[in-house]
Amino acid sequence: RSRVFGYNEDHELLFIFGGPGDREGYFRNPVDACFVDEKILVLDSLAQSLEIFSQTQYGQALMRAVRAQYAYQYEDAAQDWQQALSLNHNLFLAYSGIGRARLRAGDYDGAMEYLKQGGDREYYDKAYEKVRNRNMRAAFVPSVIGVFALIVLAAVIRLAYFNVQEINREREDGGMRAYYEGLPVTSSALIMPIVIMAGVIAHVRWTYIYPITL
Repeated sequence: RSRVFGYNEDHELLFIFGGPGDREGYFRNPVDACFVDEKILVLDSLAQSLEIFSQTQYGQALMRAVRAQYAYQYEDAAQDWQQALSLNHNLFLAYSGIGRARLRAGDYDGAMEYLKQGGDREYYDKAYEKVRNRNMRAAFVPSVIGVFALIVLAAVIRLAYFNVQEINREREDGGMRAYYEGLPVTSSALIMPIVIMAGVIAHVRWTYIYPITL
């Protein structure tokens, strides 16, 4: 009651000042308030006065940051948020504003840190998604190579097994085989990973790769 509340366009609280009383900076019954340039004018009906307030250094940094952010000037907003944060370490909007600026600049890890401190879940999720996708892309190629190497190793072991079996058979029975068991499966085990790897690198859809491998 008898106080002035300031909000941004997202209905988030920016500042509060005033209070009931007759002292300087207090009001008996404030009925209207408005910005005039950098000053705030408050009309008090009971005191029949018009109070004029100038912004402090903190207030100036805060208002510049808000204006810059809503004008999509994120780098300028981040600088003003940083200044406001140096004067008020509990300003959650500053952490959120800096985090959003870092997200837009591509610093996803730094963005996550600031957005977490600012309690900005919406943009934290966006930064987290960027970090997750980056890590998945970084791990994809080594993972595919590892799986490919295991498949080839298994195919080679299988081929070696049938070679040993054939050598033993020739020693016992003699003569040449008309056909060899296991070779089609072994060949498929070697060919399919190569085709799939080539398709992934060339960004070919799996619906096209599968018939080719068959």
